[in-house]
Amino acid sequence: MEKYQLALIARLKEQLELWLEAEQCPHTNPDRHSDQQSVATSDELYRFLHTIRGTSGTIGLSRISEEAASLMNALELQPQDEWPRSDLKQFLSPLVVLVQGEHAAAPVKVDAGKAGSNVKGSLLLVDDDEAILAYLTEELGRRGYGVTATTDPAIALRLVHTSNPDAMVLDLHLQMSSGIDIMLAAREQAAAVHTPVLMMSADMSPTAPVQALRLGADDYIVKPLHATELAARLERLLLRKRVAEELASVDSLTAVLNRTQLPELYREAVSATGNTGHDGFLLMFQLANLEQINLTWGEEAGNAALSGLAQCLSSRLSGESESELQAVVRYSGSRFIVLLRGMEKEAVQIYIERVKQRLSTFWPEGEDRGLITVVYTQMEPALEAANETLHGLLRLSRSAKEIAERPMNEQADKGCILEFGS
Repeated sequence: MEKYQLALIARLKEQLELWLEAEQCPHTNPDRHSDQQSVATSDELYRFLHTIRGTSGTIGLSRISEEAASLMNALELQPQDEWPRSDLKQFLSPLVVLVQGEHAAAPVKVDAGKAGSNVKGSLLLVDDDEAILAYLTEELGRRGYGVTATTDPAIALRLVHTSNPDAMVLDLHLQMSSGIDIMLAAREQAAAVHTPVLMMSADMSPTAPVQALRLGADDYIVKPLHATELAARLERLLLRKRVAEELASVDSLTAVLNRTQLPELYREAVSATGNTGHDGFLLMFQLANLEQINLTWGEEAGNAALSGLAQCLSSRLSGESESELQAVVRYSGSRFIVLLRGMEKEAVQIYIERVKQRLSTFWPEGEDRGLITVVYTQMEPALEAANETLHGLLRLSRSAKEIAERPMNEQADKGCILEFGS
């Protein structure tokens, strides 16, 4: 941690000399040389103390952090728009004494730097203080996070688009922007709509966290902060994100994937089919007498029948070769799609027969016989034909009862009916 402390001290000394030494006056009027000329605005002074309080406390310079906090409180009691050099010297003198007693080192440079193994997730870290960026990048990297850090809000927004981080850690108050501005702009990008944001700030006002959370931040942590606590909060946010993603992709009744996952699954299946040189197939299973079951036994029985069918289809996934079976998807109320890849046409009929043999195992006891229609079609290698393939399969499913009387090997429309149960 010492290297970050020394780098911060170097930056503090540089800024204090810039403000307090007459020959280095930075203000806009080059003719101002006396101690009565303004060298800093109240906003500039507040941002300086705000940054110092948060960074110094985080990297172990507690006395400097406490003094910066004290000066921030004093600044509220001593409001003035412009600060002449003489007033600023007197006001900052306690901080100057502390800083002059420390040894400095070369500043730490961070510009979209990367660290960490990305085992626990990828992070985008934005702060205008390079010392705290470097420190947190190293600390979070050691804890298994892949960290991309920058001081530039524009670069941060580009990284949201190109890197798609799992979470963002943003400083609330930045010199050129704010963490809230970055968060709102990032979430205009589709990929980042649900990306968790942890806001951090040395702002001690009670309204700061309230504003950040109301505008969409998922968590808020006050500087000075401990890297261990920050890592724990990120772990919780990422766990919550993973659970939400799983729930969003899974049908709540049957526990198989929902139809939102179908386009990506189709792309994967087409790709895998091309690699094996065999055909890929889509099968649609429909519980054709679901309405009758609901009317006779109630919706609870109908739900149990759907869950039983889903379990049966899913159990085949665990029992088949990984190269053959890819996924089961609940396509609509009573319809399920099974994706098969790398199979010969004859193997599809074998698969359907195996499903039929197992259906009674999953059928609720005491219910009417199950009536399930099955249709299937070969996948089109062109991804743009995917929607038409699915629509064609749905048309086949709707006419399955009409074509199911013919033997399987004579069915040009590839339809059949499976009956089972008591």
